[in-house]
Amino acid sequence: MHRNGGPRLWRASRASNASKRLAPRWAPAVLAVALLVVALLGVLNWHSGRLGRVDAWAMREIPGHSHGYQGFLVASAISDAVGPLVLGLAAAIALLAWLRPRRRDALLLALLAPPVTLAAKGLLKEVVASRAAGGATLMYPSGHLAMATAVALTLLLVLRTGDVGAGVRRGLTILAALFVLTVAWARLAETAHSLSDVVGGVATGVAVPLSTALALSAWWPERGARE
Repeated sequence: MHRNGGPRLWRASRASNASKRLAPRWAPAVLAVALLVVALLGVLNWHSGRLGRVDAWAMREIPGHSHGYQGFLVASAISDAVGPLVLGLAAAIALLAWLRPRRRDALLLALLAPPVTLAAKGLLKEVVASRAAGGATLMYPSGHLAMATAVALTLLLVLRTGDVGAGVRRGLTILAALFVLTVAWARLAETAHSLSDVVGGVATGVAVPLSTALALSAWWPERGARE
């Protein structure tokens, strides 16, 4: 019985993962909150060239508690590393989506989420047209945070469809959250973005993968698994 029980349990687990919907049950509620945050902060920063009271406080306090020039150098190094790291993670997630869960919907999510997030970020910047005081650069939302969050969330959505233990998923969830928080601190510490830009970037990075996953789950409800 022992000898046959293991393979049977493994096959049952794999079948369960193969039929699991790409979008989790909480996706619609979290998506609604993320879209609301993006919209509200967009309205508050609409064609603005000045920091609000909360943004001004964060811009003053966070760099002031980041160990001065040394903290600024660390923050700048982290910001410079985000782009290559996000590209590498996106490629690794796409490979993982094909090799591990072997689900076409997970692969499509891994391939679509980063470029759609990039496009959504660019569109929001043009529409909101928020600029730093005396500058011409469009600020809202933070592209670094949008991409970092989108890649981190995409990884977690892909992993939940694969044969990965709960302990591993929890550990990677913590690491993903720390990654996003580190990027957020870096952008604030080097005063590259306001708190509104950072929060809007995170919300954008949450909204795009979840909406993509929901669309794929609706369009491809029971055909995501590769035979």
